[in-house]
Formats: sequence, C-alpha cells, structure tokens
Amino acid sequence: MVIKKDKKPRRAWLFNDMFIICAAKGKKERYSLKKRFDIKNLSVIDVADMDALKNAFEVRNKIAADNTSTVICVESLDLKKKWVDKLKAVLRDYQLQAVQRAKKNGRKCEI
Repeated sequence: MVIKKDKKPRRAWLFNDMFIICAAKGKKERYSLKKRFDIKNLSVIDVADMDALKNAFEVRNKIAADNTSTVICVESLDLKKKWVDKLKAVLRDYQLQAVQRAKKNGRKCEI
C-alpha cells in the first residue's frame, strides 16, 4: 500500500477498534507508527480513478479538529475493494456493539 502524500510504501493493520499505518524501519520487521485512526471516528471514502491516482480510497477521522485524512493507493482494484469492504465491515460491527452496550446499560446510543 502507498500513501498518496509521500508516495512511500506503508504497512497497515486493521484491528476491531483501530486502523494503523506504519513505515518500515530498517531491514528487520520493525515499524514506526505514521497514522492511527480509531474505528469509532473513522470514515471510509472511495476515490475514483484518475490519471495520477489509481485504486485509491480515503480514510478520515471524522471528529478531529483538523479532519485528519489520508489517501491510500493499493496495487489492484481487487485489493482496494477488499480493504474498503473490510474497513466498512469493522466500522459496522463496532457501531452495532456500541448500540448493544448502550441498550444493555439502559442508555440511548446515537451513531
């Protein structure tokens, strides 16, 4: 995966509560954190292909003061679809769990 801003290869990990993007550090399996998105604040946007931008999608922190956003380009359309679908599925699951926790505790939950 490549981040559009600096066009450098990055590794990404998706967990049930966060999405992180890291840069390789040296030749060993070591990484430095570049971006972190909490799933509860995540927005995923499909980016249409253009001449200079192919197989891209955008992840955005929807409550950050600076509206933190990152455009991610992947190697293929199939890989893009897998990432977007998985990110949206994790977001849906997180939201459903939040509603269930709120109901269990007798609170109203708006997402």
